[in-house]
Amino acid sequence: MKLGRVQLPCSLALIALLIACQVMIVQAALCALRMNPLIPPLLGSRFGVMIFAMVLVALQSNSEAPKEALGSVSSLMWIDIFYLYHFLTLLAAVVETALVHTLIRGGHEPLALRIDFTFRNLLPLGLYWAGMVGITLIPVHGPAAGIGVGVGLFTAMLAGAYSFIRYRLRKFERARTALTQQLARSADDDLDGEDGLLRETFDLFDYDSSGDMDSKEVRSLLLRMYPRMPRERRQEVMSALKLNSTLAFEDFGDAIMALRKFVCEKDPDHEWHCCSTRRAGESAQSVTTRTLKATASLVSGFRHV
Repeated sequence: MKLGRVQLPCSLALIALLIACQVMIVQAALCALRMNPLIPPLLGSRFGVMIFAMVLVALQSNSEAPKEALGSVSSLMWIDIFYLYHFLTLLAAVVETALVHTLIRGGHEPLALRIDFTFRNLLPLGLYWAGMVGITLIPVHGPAAGIGVGVGLFTAMLAGAYSFIRYRLRKFERARTALTQQLARSADDDLDGEDGLLRETFDLFDYDSSGDMDSKEVRSLLLRMYPRMPRERRQEVMSALKLNSTLAFEDFGDAIMALRKFVCEKDPDHEWHCCSTRRAGESAQSVTTRTLKATASLVSGFRHV
């Protein structure tokens, strides 16, 4: 297959070597997506690694060796498209990291972690190679066929990722709602145990797996348990129970007991719950051991190693 005026075995070997180096640089940079975005130093490292890789791609694109080996052509050369695609891939990874960071700062940790969990696998293992297939087809079947195949594969994978994220988020929200409603209405004896309801709920809302719940995570739990509680009451209970600082699991049970006592005194008619007493009881009965295990697997899916 001739891509230019000059085509020698040594030239082809040089081109293959440059392409292999380029692929390894991009794939190594995309591995940085597995760094935990909830930890600021690792988030900064993600940005740094991918921006450094973008600089390497830009420097390699200015090399004259592959262009001399391929020869001059009247239109945009294939090697230029190859470099541009890798630069845009790394740019997409930077944009995804920035989006995840923005969602986390906005208090949308489950959505942010689900997006990150999906694209840290989809981008290097799926989308990247879909684009590579399209680029490979350009010199064989022309730009229209190559771009068409690449765009088609991209669209199919993104649609699948969108459906997967929505499905997992709905399942996660249902499990979280059922779990918190049982926590709000269960008998005191049901709250005991390291592996029981308290542990599952604590792990569910400890988004960063730090072993402590900060005030934002505690506030999220409070909102889930009593969604109709007035805002001033939430601020009152947070201050009264000293929940504005970090909360360890050892103190979590006592805090929940004090919270339930506060709610019983201030809301005897159960108006702060999300549903009627009968419906809440049915929801609590549905949270079985199997549901707890399923919830635990969902939580692990939202976290990074």
